[in-house]
Amino acid sequence: MLVLILFSIFMVDQFKDHINSHLVPYIIVILIYIHIIVFNFSLGPIGTIYAAELVPNMIPIIVILRFNTFLVALSTNYIIHQYGIGKLFLIFGVLSLIAQYFLYTRMI
Repeated sequence: MLVLILFSIFMVDQFKDHINSHLVPYIIVILIYIHIIVFNFSLGPIGTIYAAELVPNMIPIIVILRFNTFLVALSTNYIIHQYGIGKLFLIFGVLSLIAQYFLYTRMI
């Protein structure tokens, strides 16, 4: 569901010429809020709790999470200005699919 919302943002941005230009920013913001809501009702926010149960030392996990957050914050503005907001969410969607595939193959 989360990946579909990310790809929906990409599609709205790609076909913004065919949609009423006044509605496109509102549609994108609504889809971002829907993504946040769905993410919060999924297992996404509790990944750190799962990691704490699996790993005895939590410090490396926290450092990796902070580093990844830093990379996303650092690259987001650049990607939006270079490629547009649609491509940014396409990248996030593809990375989500890769992570989902990795977890599916490792957990099952």
